[in-house]
Amino acid sequence: MSSSDQAYSECIAQALMIFESKECYAPERARTTYLHGMLFEDQGNTGEANRHYETAYSCYKTIVRERNEAIPRGKLKIDHYNQLVTFWSR
Repeated sequence: MSSSDQAYSECIAQALMIFESKECYAPERARTTYLHGMLFEDQGNTGEANRHYETAYSCYKTIVRERNEAIPRGKLKIDHYNQLVTFWSR
């Protein structure tokens, strides 16, 4: 892992600690978990990436369940997670 990837991973981990503290941060938690999965995938760590993608998808389904808008996991992209959060959280 490069030093920039390490720094990015540490920032994501800190953000997740904050976003996991309150339910009102569920959209941010879903998006950040997905971003963490993307980082692991870029590093070739598919097992960890899939674990994060699955967690992000679980959060996503919970958020959109009331709107009945769930998209299958394999079709979700970062844009879907971006739509969950307000613009200043991106």
